[in-house]
This record gives sequence, C-alpha cells and structure tokens, in this order.
Amino acid sequence: MLTHFIHFLRSLLLNFHLWLQCLLLTPNYFRKRTCVEVELATTEPEYLRNQKKPDWVVREVIRLKAFMTHSGCRVIANTFNRLHSASKNMSVSKSYVAGIIINNKHAIYLKRKAIKSKPAKSYPVNKIWSIDLTTLTDEHKQQNIIFGIIDCGTRANLLLKRIPTKKTSALILQILETIQKYGKPAKIRTDNERVFTSFLFRTHLKLLRIKHQLTEVACPWMNGKIERFFGTLKCSIRKIVIKSAELDSRLMEFRFYYNHVRPHQNLKGKTPAEAWSKRLPDYTKLPQRNLFMAGCAGRLLLGILAATEFLLPIFLGQFKCPRFLLEKSWGLQYFCTSPDKNQ
Repeated sequence: MLTHFIHFLRSLLLNFHLWLQCLLLTPNYFRKRTCVEVELATTEPEYLRNQKKPDWVVREVIRLKAFMTHSGCRVIANTFNRLHSASKNMSVSKSYVAGIIINNKHAIYLKRKAIKSKPAKSYPVNKIWSIDLTTLTDEHKQQNIIFGIIDCGTRANLLLKRIPTKKTSALILQILETIQKYGKPAKIRTDNERVFTSFLFRTHLKLLRIKHQLTEVACPWMNGKIERFFGTLKCSIRKIVIKSAELDSRLMEFRFYYNHVRPHQNLKGKTPAEAWSKRLPDYTKLPQRNLFMAGCAGRLLLGILAATEFLLPIFLGQFKCPRFLLEKSWGLQYFCTSPDKNQ
C-alpha cells in the first residue's frame, strides 16, 4: 500500500514538472489567459504618460509661478515634483510648465496681484519670530554670515548681527540673548536648513517651551517676512562698498533706520518701533521725519533721521558706540564716551 502511494506521488510530481515546462516554453499568443490575467488586462493603468493633467495641476503651477517670479521652468517643475510627487503621485516636466506659463500669463499676473494685495495676518507681540541666515560680501569678496530675527506681528527687527560661524551653538546663544532682551516668543519659524533641523536646535527649543514651525521644502515665501527684510537690507547695502571692519556699525545703522524711520505698509504707515511700543510719537514736540542720504564727517549714512539737534552729535561722530533700542519708540539711548581726538 505504501509503495503504491509513493509511486503515485512521483508520477504526480513528474507530470506537474512537465506541465510547468510546457507552460513556460509556450508563446503568449498560444497560451490561454487565466481569469486573473483577463481582469488585469481589462483594467486601466493608474497613470498614462500622455493623459491630461487634472485642473489642480494647472492651478498649482500658476500659483508657484506667481510666488517664484524670477524662477525658470526647470526650478518650478522641480519644486512641483518635490511637493506633490510623493503625496499625490503627480509630476510635471519643464516643457509642460513652459506651456502653462505661456498660455496663462494673464492668470499669473492676476494671481500675483492678489497675493501682493492680500493683507497680512496680524499677530500680537512675541507671538511668532521668523529667523534666517544670509550672507553679505565685503570689499575683499569675503562672505559674512548675517543672522536676523523678525517679530512677525510688528515687523520689528530684533537682531541683525554678523556671526563668525553657522554652528547651532552660535545661533542658540544669539537667540537666548534676544530672549533676555525682548522676551520669549511662543513660536519660532525657520526654513529646512540643516542648522535649524538639527537635534541640538530642536532640543533647546523644547527646553525653552517654544514651538518650532518649519516651512515646507522649497517654499521660501512661507517665511516671507524675514526673506523680505533681507531683500530690503541687500537692496540698500549694495549701493555702497562695505568694509569688513565697518560692517557691524552699518548693520546697526540699518537696523535703526528699519525700526524707527521706515514706515511699513501693512502696519498702516507705522514704523516697527511704533507698532512694538503701541504708541505714536508726539508730533507737537518732534519735527516731521525726513529720509536723506548724506555724508557726515566722511561717513555715508543711509536713511537715518537727522531732524533734531539731539541726533546731530552722533551723526557727526562726536559720540561713539550709539545704541538704539526698540522700547523707546522715538527716543534714542546711547552711551557717551569721550570724543575721538583723531577725527
């Protein structure tokens, strides 16, 4: 009985082996399809190369071009693919983006106009800080790392300083000094640069009980307030040649001009210092603000208020080490030292 069963199993395995060889050697057009193969053949594939893109793809390309005005088709296509290829299984080519831009120039113009005219969301003081890094070139063509902090609610520039290195410890030290001077924010908004996503940086924010807001990848407009501030800084500072030894004082001058002199459109004509202190200057005691560009004692001053005799000694170089504070909206606090005899 056992012998017959063993012979039966051998013959069964031999027949299965012969059937499998015939199945593999038979061409596809002679082989009969199974039910599963027929079902897979009748269903449409998930993605076809030449199929029409959904309407939201066109709207997203128009939106990206409205935000990235000076970027080309390749950059916009790469940005779209990084945002939506993994989440929505959708990608575009640079030629497709070029066709959308050519056929929708008016729509891009209207979208950009709507973005620029949209009022910014207001925040209370120390609700959100926007921080970022940039570089400035001196007379020796050397790149100087600049660290900036902007309060999103009042647009006040809380920190504008040259730092020697881009290490996380150096940035944390500057943030702690700013918190000691102006208070602790509820949130800090950064981009996805390596120094801002490091374990040390995130751990310090958690210990300080500050929420870390990260923008999406390749979306600099999500941190637009500090980006726009750096744009204003570079537009003003490129007009003159900055010496490396004078860079710190130039940054201080620009910070005073930005906080106390330059009115902001989204602040309804107020300066960031006025919005920070929540009060307006007394126009009966102070003259009207005037912007000027002049050389005082061989120094070029950009956009500094020189309407009162109180400020003239500082502009003429009779006092050294001026220090401007946000707490006094229209007052200037400085440390007076002996005049420089060599000037």
